[in-house]
Amino acid sequence: MSITGVPQGGSKTFEADALLNSVLDAAGFPAGSVDTWTSDDAAEVTIGPDSGPDVNEAGSLDQVLISVAAGAVGTAGAGNPASFNLSVSVQMPAPAGGSAPAPLVATANIPILPPVVQVPTAVVINQVD
Repeated sequence: MSITGVPQGGSKTFEADALLNSVLDAAGFPAGSVDTWTSDDAAEVTIGPDSGPDVNEAGSLDQVLISVAAGAVGTAGAGNPASFNLSVSVQMPAPAGGSAPAPLVATANIPILPPVVQVPTAVVINQVD
């Protein structure tokens, strides 16, 4: 799924997916892998606890809930669209008798969208006098 952004004052879930030869690996990361999520805008972006990767299976592992403060402008700088950078580092365990490989690292620029406007879903008639 492509990255569409997070609205000001809202939250969205992001996921780290394992690739094998540039193709999505349904097996996921090896058991014992540890992922670390960071943002370059700690003042306006909150990263919730992550759900893995700690087992070798696909599903809701390797996900974090990212929340953006109301009125957030991000780190893109004045005159640029509001955004922040989200990074994940995945450290896989060492194979038996070997040493741990270098961590896999990815960074994505995440747009900060205008706040979601609540739209009425019903109407009611009241007498006022």
